[in-house]
Amino acid sequence: MIIVRADGSGRDAHPGMAFLGVPPTWYVPAQAQATPTPVPTLTPQAQNLNILALFCRYKDDPISPLPTPRSPYENPNFISSQLQRVDFPSLSHFWSAQSGGQVNIAYVYAYPDWVELQGTYEYLKNLSMLNLVFECAQAAFSKGVTFSGFERQNNGVVLMYFNYFLMGQNEGPSGVFQPNIPPLIIGNTTYIIDPVLIANIQSRYVPPPILSITAHEVGHVLGLDHSYSPYWRGEPQPYGSSWDVMSDALGNYSIYPTLSATTTGTPSPVQKTCGQWDTTGELFCIPNNAIAFHRYRSGWFQPTHVEEVGSPSARIIKLKVLDSAPINQSANEKYMIRIDIPPRFEHDNRSFYTIEARKLGNLYDKGLPILIDRPVILIHRIEDASGVAVVVDIDKRRAMAGYEVRYVCNLGKDQRKNPNDLGAIWLTNQMFIDEKTDIQVKVIGYDPITETFTIDIQVGQNAPPPLPDECQ
Repeated sequence: MIIVRADGSGRDAHPGMAFLGVPPTWYVPAQAQATPTPVPTLTPQAQNLNILALFCRYKDDPISPLPTPRSPYENPNFISSQLQRVDFPSLSHFWSAQSGGQVNIAYVYAYPDWVELQGTYEYLKNLSMLNLVFECAQAAFSKGVTFSGFERQNNGVVLMYFNYFLMGQNEGPSGVFQPNIPPLIIGNTTYIIDPVLIANIQSRYVPPPILSITAHEVGHVLGLDHSYSPYWRGEPQPYGSSWDVMSDALGNYSIYPTLSATTTGTPSPVQKTCGQWDTTGELFCIPNNAIAFHRYRSGWFQPTHVEEVGSPSARIIKLKVLDSAPINQSANEKYMIRIDIPPRFEHDNRSFYTIEARKLGNLYDKGLPILIDRPVILIHRIEDASGVAVVVDIDKRRAMAGYEVRYVCNLGKDQRKNPNDLGAIWLTNQMFIDEKTDIQVKVIGYDPITETFTIDIQVGQNAPPPLPDECQ
């Protein structure tokens, strides 16, 4: 969720993020490019994480007492038992599934009780996040907990769960990954740890998104950044996309009623939290799958899993639904399409689009904000080598040559600022056009037997189509 450095600055404050947002800053002139420009990916390697889970309670404050987490979440053993699971749905199973078995949780140790901090919430909220890390670590050490085996060099992750909010964050759930903090001197030993702090969220949501937030923060430990809504500027929750565990991990989205001819006024949307897991039988929100780009950049896809398209190109590609049956390489099926955007004249920015297919209910995608019972296409724009992924959400449509067309000039203009509605998905007989770069993506059809879409990609092949008035 909200990632904060020890000095209070945002971990995800990319220096190049000024170019994010809506056109015209996304317009780039077309220019021939024979092959895609390589974008660095992380070196794929097996990671067996060792997790230490601590439950840290602020010192009792008789003047401003804190609420007690409701049952069963006030019991550390209940939460630790969920962390130790390896079946579906669980933290270990989630990241193993996203990585194709390359990431696993090898060991979990959870201290079986709350450890009490020396300071009250009212006192500690005025200090830095680093102080909170040290307070929790020191309290655990006083109970005999050792950090040996859970240091960064041992693929260690220290999860710190708190019984209230973190550092004066007055509302909403929150998780914080604190990378590269100074070494902690506890007792006479120096430890280099990667702590994840998670606030009490049990009292706010039913069921609570504690597992989703933990999965999101572990994704940061694995080197993944956020994906974003195109409406992120000025929003209290800048990530906003419920299509990805590395964006809105809670699965928050709005369902807007279908307007009829007799509708008056603006109907209020139905707010969904926890995706479609929000039933009384669920004890935790379950995260949605990671988008294809994160798996690609982490090296979890094989090279044969991705079709890379440069300019000029004209290709018909079979795109497999993520987390369905294994791809048929003899049929040249792919899990992801990457379309390089021709570079600007002034510099090579190495931006590109990714195309993936998702299906409601596939593995961890039970919480997708899909209101139709069929597979869908998602498009993300990846900015620069920074790896900033923005979901493409275009609500305005036009008819052209038998296709329902959406132009990139209308990206980010949804007055409802909702990246989780029908504007973010593409279906059969729909087309995406980036009119300034001469990129066209047609969804020709879907085969339910093979679970593949047929996608027609045209880059630098066509005269620019007639532009609607708003794109002139």
